[in-house]
Amino acid sequence: MTVRDEQAIRDLFAAWKDASAAKDVDRLLSLITDDAVFLAPGQQPIRGKPAFEALYRQVLGLYKFEQNWVFEEIQVLGDWAYCWGRDSVTMTPLAGDAPAARASGNGLSILRKGPDGTWRVARGINNMTREAPAPKN
Repeated sequence: MTVRDEQAIRDLFAAWKDASAAKDVDRLLSLITDDAVFLAPGQQPIRGKPAFEALYRQVLGLYKFEQNWVFEEIQVLGDWAYCWGRDSVTMTPLAGDAPAARASGNGLSILRKGPDGTWRVARGINNMTREAPAPKN
């Protein structure tokens, strides 16, 4: 693994976080492969850019979406890589009529480097569970 590849993967996830915060679905789509598959607890697999786009347009139309990753490991194997660590997300309703929902867990992403040298997420899985809301004082 080169330091350049590891930094490019870290930069990809930073770009993901920024694009989610900016509600930039087109930018998010540029960060995944055409055949991307995402697996989340209690949901059917999200397969391909059209399904991902529909989900994110819906979610980002209803919520402020903040994601964070803490990497435990990043490994590059030629034009493929994987990384895993702790994921967390906070979804705050835009309407302001409900408290924010927070979930966290572990996640694994498999990335593929394209012919242009750009890393993109090809597969992702997480075991996030919803956290109980903080008690009111």
